Amino acid sequence: ALQPMNKKVLYALLLTATLMLSACNGGQTAVTPAGATPTTFGPAPAALTPTPSPTNFPVLPSNGPLLLIQTDNGVYEVIDFTQNQRTPINLPDGGQRIGVASALSPSKMLLKSSTQAGEIQFFDLLNGSTKTVALPSGEFDVAQTAALAQAALPEMALTDEAALSAVTISHEDSLALAQWFQDDDHLLIVTPGSPTSTQLTLFEISTGQSEVLETLPGLVETVIVQGDLALLKKGYISEPGYWQDDRYALLDLSTGEVQAIELPEDSANPILNWFGPNALSITHQSQPVGGYTFSILDLEGMERTQVIEGLFSSVQRYQGGLLVFRNDPENYGTILEYRDLTGQVLTQANLAEQCTPLTILGENVLVNCETESLIFDSTLTAQPFSGPIFLLAGAPDGATWVRVERSGQTTLLDSALGNPQPIELEGAALEVRWLPDSTGFLYRTLGQLFLYDLAEGASTLILESDLLGDYTNLNAVWIGAPE
Repeated sequence: ALQPMNKKVLYALLLTATLMLSACNGGQTAVTPAGATPTTFGPAPAALTPTPSPTNFPVLPSNGPLLLIQTDNGVYEVIDFTQNQRTPINLPDGGQRIGVASALSPSKMLLKSSTQAGEIQFFDLLNGSTKTVALPSGEFDVAQTAALAQAALPEMALTDEAALSAVTISHEDSLALAQWFQDDDHLLIVTPGSPTSTQLTLFEISTGQSEVLETLPGLVETVIVQGDLALLKKGYISEPGYWQDDRYALLDLSTGEVQAIELPEDSANPILNWFGPNALSITHQSQPVGGYTFSILDLEGMERTQVIEGLFSSVQRYQGGLLVFRNDPENYGTILEYRDLTGQVLTQANLAEQCTPLTILGENVLVNCETESLIFDSTLTAQPFSGPIFLLAGAPDGATWVRVERSGQTTLLDSALGNPQPIELEGAALEVRWLPDSTGFLYRTLGQLFLYDLAEGASTLILESDLLGDYTNLNAVWIGAPE
C-alpha cells in the first residue's frame, strides 16, 4: 500500500459580502516552451501573445512574490512583483480552462491539468517541462447504470433517453475528479470500478502505481478531505436536484475503513460538510440561502445532535459554540443567536434589517446590513462600524485590513479593525488579493488589475483584460520559488 506523508494545509480566506445571503503507467516527459520574453509592467501594458522561447527558463526568476494568472482565453502568465515583469507561459490546458488554484501542488511548483482521455498532464513551473501520465482504464455500462438510476429515482420519472444522457455526463464528471493529496507525488483520483461504478483511488505520480481506496456502488460525485479522512458522496446522477440516489460515507484514507453515514429522516437534498476535524455538519434540507434544520454528527461516537430546527441563513463556529443567523419574516429583520453545541440559545440579538455575517475576529463579529455594518462583542452587543460593506480583506500577517464600502469608499484598518485611514484607488475595487508578504494588495476593477503599495500609498496598473468582468474573479494563485 502507498504511504503518503503527513499533510499540512495553509489557507487564506477572502470574504466578500452582499445583501443576499447567499471543489497505470509512468508517462513520457516533453519540454514545452514557456513563452515570450518577460515584459515589464507599467502605466498601460499591451496585450501579450505567448510565443515559443525555450531559453526563457526558469519560469520562476526570483523569490517573488509571484502570481500565476490567466489573462486571456488560453493565456497564462507569471507576474514577478520583485522584478516588475510579466512572463507568458504555455500550459497544457488541452483547450480547457485550468483553475490554477486547485491545480497547484502543495509545493506550489507543479500544476496538474484536467483529467481527460484517460490521462493527466503535469507542468513544472521551474523548468517548463510537461509530463503526461496514463491513468487506469476500465469498461462502463451506460445502459445498466441508467437503469439503476431510474430505479433509484422513481420520483423523477426519467425517460430512457434522459437517464442515458444524465448518467453519461455524470460518469465523465466523476472520472474528471482529481486533487492533490499530502505532497507533490500523490493524487486522489477517480478510476473506473465495476461496469456501473467509479472508485476513489490513490495515485503515485512517480511510479504510476495506484491503490483503490473504496469499492462502494455508484459514481463518485464529491470528495472532501480532512486530514486522513474523506467525506465521500456517491450516486448515479450528479446533476443538481437529483439527490434521492446519493449515499454518503466516511473513508479512512490510511486504513481503508469505510463507514456509511445515515441521513436524518427528514432529509431532502441535504448538504454534508466537515465541521472541524472530528465532526460533520448536516443541513437536512438545502435552501437557496442557508437551509432547514441543522445537525452535528460526532464522528467518535457517530452520534448526531440536532442544534437548529427550522429555517436558518447561516451557521458557523464561534467561541466554543455556534453563531446562527435566522431571518425574521414578521419584521423583515434578522435574528442573531449564540448557541451551545446542544442547540440551546445562550444569547440573542434582534436586528431590524436583513443582515449577513462578514467575518469573526477573536470575540468580535462583523455583520453587514442593508444601511450599515455593525460589530458585535461576545455578549452580542452591537456598535456601528461603517456603511454597508462590499468587501473586507485582511493581510496575511493580520496587521492591516482593507475595507471597501458599497459606496466605493476604501479604507485601511489596523489589526483590530480600527484606526481607519481612507485611501484612493483607481476605480471601484471588485476583488482584493493581498501580496503574501503583506506589503500591498492587488485589486480588480472592471477590465483592469492594479497593485496598491502600502509604503508608497499609490497604485500601479498591472494589466488590462476582458476577462476581468463584473462577476469574474481572478483565475490566479500565488506560486512558490525554490529557497
